Amino acid sequence: MPRATATAIFRQQRMSIRLDSNTLMRLQEFSLATGIPVSSTVRFAINEQLDKVYDADGYLKREFIKNAVASTDDQEQEQEQT
Repeated sequence: MPRATATAIFRQQRMSIRLDSNTLMRLQEFSLATGIPVSSTVRFAINEQLDKVYDADGYLKREFIKNAVASTDDQEQEQEQT
């Protein structure tokens, strides 16, 4: 595989996220205390959360879908009232 293609594939696997200062501080503090890179901690946390909403076959759990829809509906109603 040509080097340029490998680089392009790698870049597609990156994601940028915004964190509030408190969350970033906690991640950095955890990283310093454990020696685990912040990126590894974030990947672990994301995977843990995704494992909670997907079943063993890789499908979203029904209760998650219901809760997500209800949460979205509640947020829309709050925005309409303001």
